[in-house]
Amino acid sequence: MERCRICLDGAVESNTKLISPCNCKGSVKYVHRSCLDKWRRMNFDNRNRDQCQVCNSAFKVSQRTNWTIKSLRILIGTLAFIALVPLSYVSLYLSIHSDKCAWSADVFPFLTKTTLDEINKLIYDKRAAVSRNSLFFGMTKLGCYGCFVWIWMNGLASLVPQQPSVVLTTTG
Repeated sequence: MERCRICLDGAVESNTKLISPCNCKGSVKYVHRSCLDKWRRMNFDNRNRDQCQVCNSAFKVSQRTNWTIKSLRILIGTLAFIALVPLSYVSLYLSIHSDKCAWSADVFPFLTKTTLDEINKLIYDKRAAVSRNSLFFGMTKLGCYGCFVWIWMNGLASLVPQQPSVVLTTTG
């Protein structure tokens, strides 16, 4: 009967598949994947961590990086920032070079005519272009600063790779 050489349970008792990660033969050939992972994590001698201590052959493993939820959030936030900054430049360009009044009573019926005139003057007046550009770049800088603070507060340590999990290949 096949038994794990670490925990001494069989495949039937533990409901997990036994694998043979090295060149051992006989009764010491099989281990549970979780048992070997635990043994490798507890083995502080890095030289012997990736090889069998019985037959001295290297374990047949491949490493997989664990992505934490925080690092995925930061990745998604960074990709959104990279996508939204060019869109804000396009909207700035269109607002400067557009001759039509986009802010009209047809589109925004809840705004008064005076408010619409002031908004259109701010957007389309050539003298207000300097203040409009200053406002745009100031808001962009504030957004970059906010992203930086958010990443810092969520912990840069979560971006450091954790102990990689091990995917063992079965050989039979």
